[in-house]
Order: sequence, then C-alpha cells, then structure tokens
Amino acid sequence: MSVADTSLLTAVRGKSRSVTICNKSLKAIPPLLCKVTSAEQLVLKNNHLKELPYELENLKDLRFVNLGNNIFEDLPLVLGCLPNITTLHIFNNHLTELTGAVVERLTRCRTLNANNNRVEIIPPEIRGMRSLQVLCLERNLVATIPREILSCLEITELHLGNNRRSEVTSSSNRASG
Repeated sequence: MSVADTSLLTAVRGKSRSVTICNKSLKAIPPLLCKVTSAEQLVLKNNHLKELPYELENLKDLRFVNLGNNIFEDLPLVLGCLPNITTLHIFNNHLTELTGAVVERLTRCRTLNANNNRVEIIPPEIRGMRSLQVLCLERNLVATIPREILSCLEITELHLGNNRRSEVTSSSNRASG
C-alpha cells in the first residue's frame, strides 16, 4: 500500500474534512480518495492530473477545490456534480475553454481562478454562476467577454490582464475591432 493510500485510508476512517495530495506526480486519483465523503477541501495541486474520475461526485460536501499546476485540458465534468463548491482553483493547466456544461452548474462558486491557461472563450453559461464574486482569467487567450457575465450580480473582481483584448459582446452581436 502506498503512502498516499495509507493517508487516504486514515482520512476515510477519521472522516477527514480536508484531503491534500500535492507534489506527488500523480497521473490518476487513488480510488480511495472518492470514499472520503466527509471532505470539504480537496487540494491536488502540483501533480500530473489530466482528468478526474466520475466517482469523485461522492464528495458532495466539497467547498474548496485546488487543481492548480496540473495538465487538465478541459474542466472535469464531475465538477458540475459537486453542488457546494465555492472556490475552484484550476490555474496553470492546459485549459482551452471553460466548459459551459460545467460552469453553469457551479451556482454556488464564489471564486474561479483559471489564470495561466489557454482559455479563448468565456462561455455564455457563465450566467449560471450566480454567486460568482471573483473571476481570474489572467494570462489566457480571451478576446471577448460575453454579456451574460452581467448576470453575475455578485461579481466584485474580474481579472483579465494579459489576454488578447477585453471587449464585452452579446452572443448575437459580436463587437469588432
């Protein structure tokens, strides 16, 4: 049994609220992780993760998720099945988009940090993030901001530095320039 598995077994038995597996070069999530149903915080930064297993949906109490410094190319679909996420860090990955089907289901998310990726488009489904207060998309490839972001009435910080340009457009009437 690996050190990570031993730690996870202890977390399962002890009903741990926090699981941290960082700097382990993980390419896959240990199956035991999906059994730590008491977890409210999951930190998997600085690994080599490209996907998350669907079984992670068992962690319904997750509020804080840090997937920074991995190799995700897409937002893992299972994140949309975790209704209590309030903070999602997915910076320094290889994301090319914020998957609309996931984003629209993150209704309680207050902070989304996707800095340092390759995101080109903020999907119109961003309107589903009704609790969003902080959106960080610095150092991406964003060219336009959809009008639907105006539906995020709680937003207080919008970080878009070092992108292509930042124009607000409607989905039916793209700004030019």
